[in-house]
Amino acid sequence: RIEAGKVMLEEEEIDIHALLDQVDSMFAATAQHKGLTFQIDRALDLPAHIRMDAKKLRQILINLVGNAVKFTEEGGVLVRVSWAQDDDEQPLLMIGVEDTGPGIEPGEMDRLFDAFRQTSSGYRKQEGTGLGLPISQTFAQVMGGHIDVKSEVGTGTTFRATLPIKIMSAGVDAEVEPTRRVTGIAPGQPVYRLLIVDDNANSRLLMKKLLEPLDFTVKTAVDGVEGVQIAGAWAPHLIFMDMRMPNM
Repeated sequence: RIEAGKVMLEEEEIDIHALLDQVDSMFAATAQHKGLTFQIDRALDLPAHIRMDAKKLRQILINLVGNAVKFTEEGGVLVRVSWAQDDDEQPLLMIGVEDTGPGIEPGEMDRLFDAFRQTSSGYRKQEGTGLGLPISQTFAQVMGGHIDVKSEVGTGTTFRATLPIKIMSAGVDAEVEPTRRVTGIAPGQPVYRLLIVDDNANSRLLMKKLLEPLDFTVKTAVDGVEGVQIAGAWAPHLIFMDMRMPNM
């Protein structure tokens, strides 16, 4: 849809704090497992209810924060969220994602937002497709904003997204659905066995932490060989499997 020029805005009223809570719940456990600090710092005057394309905003946040956590091995990730006004008094949502990762080589900065291009750090990680940043930049531009980046090799990287918003008056203009969270499966069902097969320890941990509290029985495997062995002996009801793994 991006290449065909068919990406359209789908604006809706959203609770920005609820969305940030979702992002926090997605990445805090992975950061903690890696020994990183992880914090979302919200400005005290950040409006609760805004109108914008929630799906595109969520994808931008997931891509930027996910990259920061993935490439940072020491230190931490700090997400700063605030708002300001431009010269025409247009409200702008300001999102900064700061990490203490390896940084980006100066020669790689110009092609950072090119599709299917990865930095040297990305090649070493052998993860991803090189689409997260170009998709995020395209979404930001469709919404009338942009994403900038500053980086210093050996120190870290900061991505800053600037996005136009409409501020809604809570209880008057905004019609925001309450955030709903899955708490478990309905009673009277069998105990479901779920198998997670992934060579990435952080991915296994995230899935395990998401599924076990919902009363599922979960086992994990580090590659296809172990996954086949466990599946044959344990007969899981459902298997979550990475598409690219070593050994098999």
